[in-house]
Amino acid sequence: MISSNVKDVRSRIRTALSASPLFPLRQLQVEYLDDRIVLAGRVDNFYQKQLAQEVARSISADIELLNTVEVGRG
Repeated sequence: MISSNVKDVRSRIRTALSASPLFPLRQLQVEYLDDRIVLAGRVDNFYQKQLAQEVARSISADIELLNTVEVGRG
């Protein structure tokens, strides 16, 4: 079962990404799987991938983060 703290962190990350001026970041998925936060989706370049990771990490420093975001148009 997912704790309320993890649900809150996941929600806060989703909110932060959805507020981004960069459209691809607003489209990313944020899930909780195997005791870690997982970022998924596709962005245009590595800068956007790194930016999404840093946004998530700034909110969930105490939870392991897995960045599975793909780079490139597809």
